[in-house]
This record gives sequence, structure tokens and C-alpha cells, in this order.
Amino acid sequence: MKLAVEVVRAHRLKPTGRHGTTNPFVEVEFDGQRRRTATKLNDLNPSWNETLVFDVSDPLDLPDRTIDVSVFHERLSSSVDHRRRRRSFLGRVCLLGSSVASSRLDAALQLCPLDKRSLFFNVRGEITLRLYACQGGFPEGHDGRLLARRLMRRVSVGYDLSKAEDSGEQVAPRCRNHAVCDRGMRAGRAELRQTVA
Repeated sequence: MKLAVEVVRAHRLKPTGRHGTTNPFVEVEFDGQRRRTATKLNDLNPSWNETLVFDVSDPLDLPDRTIDVSVFHERLSSSVDHRRRRRSFLGRVCLLGSSVASSRLDAALQLCPLDKRSLFFNVRGEITLRLYACQGGFPEGHDGRLLARRLMRRVSVGYDLSKAEDSGEQVAPRCRNHAVCDRGMRAGRAELRQTVA
């Protein structure tokens, strides 16, 4: 069995920095597994519409487990070394496994106010989530194409996808080391053929 956490959107996030905006992303932790969404640049009301899937080792224990959802601001460095990215806490939500619906059709959208991590944090905003169980590798209603596009985007970090099917999605600019990107694209396509087929 799998747990699907659909991160839909957030509202009224706290601005960070001198420009009054934020670069938010969501990190979800469940049963020692951690997944994250893409970073939305300069957006106080971001929409992700991403589904993060987790393995559930024992379905009978699910109601007693917690799902930790944290929202962070990613401080992007202007240096060439992208590994130096840092993050700032924007808020969190802790949900019980008992709030997980049995299928996507039964799962309602949950609007959750963001909580503080400790007394000294100033937090505001809400996040909209949908939690449900799914049996296979893909949640109900997904045929794998959306997951395949996301995998391609992650494999092709920095690769120019302006002519891709979803031209509205933001993609990082092409990196300086084109040979590494191109090798990653070829490896990603081979992996996708095996995953989707």
C-alpha cells in the first residue's frame, strides 16, 4: 500500500527578504521517508499540484502514524555552486494517519493553517492538501504521464524544455555543463521507458 500526499497550494505565506516575496517549497516526511515539491519562485500564494507518494510498511499502523508537512523558503545563491542552497522555515502542519482517505475519490481537500516550530517563529498562511491511500505505484486517476514529465524535469536539471508539452511550467535555465545534462537526459529517457512501459 502507498500513501499519497497531494500538495495543492498555499495561501498568504510570510514574505522573506527585502523584495517582499518568497521562494516556497514543501517537504513532507512520513515513516522515515522524505519527499519535496519543486520550488516556486517569488510567490506568496503558490500552486504546486504535486502528488508525493510514500511506502506504507504496515497499513494497520497508518492511523497511529504522523505526516509532517513543512513549508520552507529556499534562498537561492547566485554562485555557480547550486549545492549551497539554504532554506528558511515558513510553517508546518502535523497530520494524523487517521485523516487519510481510502481513495482519491473519497479524499476531500484539507485547508490547514500553518503552525510555528517554536515560540519565537512568526508564521502565517495556510496550505491545502489531499491525503489518500493507493494500492499501486501511481495514485488513482494518474496514468503515469504526469509522473513521467516530472521525472524528466528532475533528470534534466537545467535542460531547456521550452518546447515541452507543458510550456507553462517553470524550468531552471540550462546549466554550464551541457555534456552532463545531455547524459542525464539520455539516462532519464531510458529509465522512463522502463517505468511507464
